[in-house]
Amino acid sequence: MLKGLPQPLPSKSFAMNTTAKGDKLEAAIYELFKRLIDNGDFWAKKDYCRLLPKPKYHSRDRGSDITFDLSIEIWTPGADRPALLYVIECKDYNHAVPVDDVEEFHDKLKQIQAHKGIIATRGGFQKSAHALAKNRGMGLLRYFAPSRHKWILERTTSANIISVPSKSLQELAAVMTDEEFESPVLDLVCDSTHGTTTSVWEFFRNLASDSALADLSKIETEIKRIGGNVPYLEETVIEDAARLTAGILHSSGTALDLDALCDLENRKSGLKVIKHRTTEGLTVNKHTLGRIVFDDKIIELFLQNAKDEQQLRFTLAHELGHYYLGHQRYLKLDTCEADDLEGIPKGFIEMTDVKKLEWQANRFAASLLMPRTSFTEAVATVWERLDMRNKGHGLIFVDGQPGNQAAFELICRDLARKFGVSFGAAAVRLEQLGLLNDQRGKLALRP
Repeated sequence: MLKGLPQPLPSKSFAMNTTAKGDKLEAAIYELFKRLIDNGDFWAKKDYCRLLPKPKYHSRDRGSDITFDLSIEIWTPGADRPALLYVIECKDYNHAVPVDDVEEFHDKLKQIQAHKGIIATRGGFQKSAHALAKNRGMGLLRYFAPSRHKWILERTTSANIISVPSKSLQELAAVMTDEEFESPVLDLVCDSTHGTTTSVWEFFRNLASDSALADLSKIETEIKRIGGNVPYLEETVIEDAARLTAGILHSSGTALDLDALCDLENRKSGLKVIKHRTTEGLTVNKHTLGRIVFDDKIIELFLQNAKDEQQLRFTLAHELGHYYLGHQRYLKLDTCEADDLEGIPKGFIEMTDVKKLEWQANRFAASLLMPRTSFTEAVATVWERLDMRNKGHGLIFVDGQPGNQAAFELICRDLARKFGVSFGAAAVRLEQLGLLNDQRGKLALRP
């Protein structure tokens, strides 16, 4: 503890009425800020911060105190009052925060002479409320509960500064007023007159830049940036990892026994695979095919949501890819939906390393289920059986001609049956290995 600073408040759980929806949001925001401060991921160093639930500040206009939801006080050595005061109000409505709430909160802030006010919500802001808050120098925070995330990172996005492409930055700013938006990975999105960010550090630092403090660097923590932590893996490295994983279980030209592989891994490391026949009572949506929880070493499959056995096999192989490629260094949770098996995640995922992790897991899954050597041998066998000829366009050539299309479909169906995958997965694997010259346009096939 630095000399001249107030003693920290005793650590205690946030007291709240669990029946009140708004209080639940207050508790979530409180715990988020507390974790960031304790871990040194907040903008100001822990010794300078006091995070207060239900703080009271005196209003001269009223002649009494006003109680707010939360506040963060920033103290400097020897001071008798906070150098910076951030007051936070939590609004958890079934609709966007209206402009009247912004006006009312701003009036309260003036009465207590707070440095900055922040409104936190789950559901976004009306456009007029958003505009007014920014014009009056207030901060806006939209929170997304981790329980609804598809991916949970080892280091939360709120604890880092993310490099955001300009196009994604425009999309990010629109999140503040889009009531329907749900984030698959971001903890929160913050906005102020300084711009939009996913980083609590950057958000509070921007708000503090308007203050009279001469040297903010004395109380600042180190900037942390996310992205670039996941190494690039050559395709051959992933292929070799899948081959070593399958070991002796893979017989040439036959489908890999994934259950036998998972049984071996269970005895080796304790990894469990649970197959749920129904999703009743489970916290998953109808699109969820599977997920892996790294801390618990559990892979779950949701049979009810899969269209067929082939899709379930690829889902399990995908989650095994995360496991065997060591993605627990970057992820706590991965949730797999049908769209994730089609290729690279889009949208806000591009701002994190998730994009790279998902590509690696999909490549591993294809390599595990359709090993290069045995898959290529199977292609050669069916190619010879059909008495096909390479006319200089590639081993397998498909265009708009009915004959070429029929041969291509016959080959894919044969390969899909042998390796226990879908038609689309077999077609994508042909393309990955350079065995297919598809002139019909970009493949739009699901594994």
